[in-house]
Amino acid sequence: MKTTLYTTAIAILLLVTACRSVEKLVDQGRYDEAIVLATKKLSGKKKKKTKHIIALEEAFVKVNRYDLGHIELLKGRAKKGDALSWEAIYDYALKISARQERIIPFLPLVSKDNYVGAFDLIDTEPILAESAAQASDYFYNLGKERMTEFETIGDKLLAQEAHYAFQKIGRYLDDYKDVRTQLAQSNEAGTFHVLLKSDEDFRNSFSLDFITHKELQRIQKRWTHYHVGFTEGVAFDAVSTMGITEINISPENEVVNNFNESKELERWVDERDREGNVVRDTLGNAIQYREVEIVRATITEIIRSKEARIRGIVETRDYNTGALIDSDRFTHDISFASDACNLLGDRRAISDGFRKRLDLTLRPFPTDFDMISEGVTHISDDFLRHIKRLDYERYYRDHLAFR
Repeated sequence: MKTTLYTTAIAILLLVTACRSVEKLVDQGRYDEAIVLATKKLSGKKKKKTKHIIALEEAFVKVNRYDLGHIELLKGRAKKGDALSWEAIYDYALKISARQERIIPFLPLVSKDNYVGAFDLIDTEPILAESAAQASDYFYNLGKERMTEFETIGDKLLAQEAHYAFQKIGRYLDDYKDVRTQLAQSNEAGTFHVLLKSDEDFRNSFSLDFITHKELQRIQKRWTHYHVGFTEGVAFDAVSTMGITEINISPENEVVNNFNESKELERWVDERDREGNVVRDTLGNAIQYREVEIVRATITEIIRSKEARIRGIVETRDYNTGALIDSDRFTHDISFASDACNLLGDRRAISDGFRKRLDLTLRPFPTDFDMISEGVTHISDDFLRHIKRLDYERYYRDHLAFR
């Protein structure tokens, strides 16, 4: 991780310094950028320029001197009780270490003029070890203090602060004292537990089976954990109650309409004599006459419809006091409609509107159960969206925290 951070910084610096000279960057006091550019210019070249090595030397000495000066200053502050200074000391030592790791592959560094670069490497391990131990000790004690306060007044936000303090130790030491146990305990102490349940007082039964394990994992938050049903050993902080308050289903409605349509169809036909031959005029053209045909049809139109309305409510209350935290109501209308037409007679007699509907299939009425199931699916999605947006942690900060 240390190397990755430094590599990312180097990549950014390379973009910035591509068109600048090493010497100019040194003059401007931009030593790390100068080191990046100098090593880039020296990389893979057999005939290395003396000016680049000298510039690299200067940048290396000055930036290390600068960082070591800050380390000494911070150590003075740390001795006066500013324990957070150890965190900054660790960062400075890390920078020095990463910088040296970038230069070491080039050593010994000799120019084409036989100039040998001199680089005094700093042993950063003692600094890293001391600052890591001191910083770990500070954050461990801070976490323990917050947990003691939590155990006294029960403010979960204190347990969360303790957890973050214990987490910071992982940056310095993998296994410090009983920090893993402390992490687990502070995590549990700082977690809000919310019970999800259906309201048995509503006349319409409602199951929480729609909240699958996958859905439950999706709505979980960092410090808020939802439970479907009671969980042994869990002290709940809030309860979200969901229920169906109303189900109304209309009767099946079928309307049958009959329409009679007719249309005059005309055409020109050739006149024929008794022998069936086409009669022609003096110019040899066929003589025609207008013939009119009246076609008729009866259309039977069938229209089916059915409606359902489902209302639901979700309320979240403080588990111990019953105080209302949040609530919402949802309504969904489910509509069924199907129509088709039957024809008796000549298809040519009907209008385009009816003709298009002749090919429709009249669907059967859905059952009440099917319509209720569709409505409950929509209401269930509403419940999940409501629970996901519910900010119980903010409510706790604003109303329940003991600070």
